[in-house]
Parts: sequence; structure tokens; C-alpha cells
Amino acid sequence: MIAGQVFPIQSNDEILKIKSPRNRLSGPYVVLTKDITNRWAIVALRWDNNRNGLGIRWFHGRAGNPFSRQSTWLIIPEELQEGVINLLQSDTNKTALRKFLNDNNPEGYMELVQQFVSEQLNK
Repeated sequence: MIAGQVFPIQSNDEILKIKSPRNRLSGPYVVLTKDITNRWAIVALRWDNNRNGLGIRWFHGRAGNPFSRQSTWLIIPEELQEGVINLLQSDTNKTALRKFLNDNNPEGYMELVQQFVSEQLNK
């Protein structure tokens, strides 16, 4: 999948279809935040099957960034994760994301997805 300037960034379902690098990634599970004007999105995912984390990508140009034969996610370092958490509007979402990241449970994404989906339904 090539996810550049023409990619439908408005659709969370389309964003969640970007699953690369496949041999290192579980998820992405949920779109945490995105900027449609500046064309970037941040997702929750599991990396190398041993760490819950966050990924970011930009949807610019022909292919977006990062790109390596296909659209991929750039892993946000742990030291920067709190900055991403602070972008979230809902305190409940912030709490759910901290739990997902800190517990590092491979199944922890289910609770996170449930929280974010219920938040979107209540808007």
C-alpha cells in the first residue's frame, strides 16, 4: 500500500490497513490522533512482538514517510511517548493509553480499542 498525498487520511479504517513492516508489527490497533491538514497520524501498535508502542507516519508526496518498498510506521521512542499522550483531549483516553504502554500486555490493545471506539461513538 502506498500512502502518500492522495491517501484518504480522513478514514481511520484505511490508516489501520498499513501493516508494515509485517514481520515486526502487530496491529496497528487504533488511531490515537491525526492531523488532516498537516497529514500525519499516530497509532498504537505492538513492535517486535515484545513491546507495546506508538507509530507515526506522514502522508505527503507520492509515497509518504517512512517508506521502504511500501508504507511503514516509524516507532516513537519511549522517551517521547508522554508528549504524544499529552496530545489526547480525553483524560480517560490518556489513562487507557498509559496502561497499554506501561503494562506491555500483548492483549492490552483490546481495552485500548474499546475505550477509543466508545469515545468516538459518544462524540
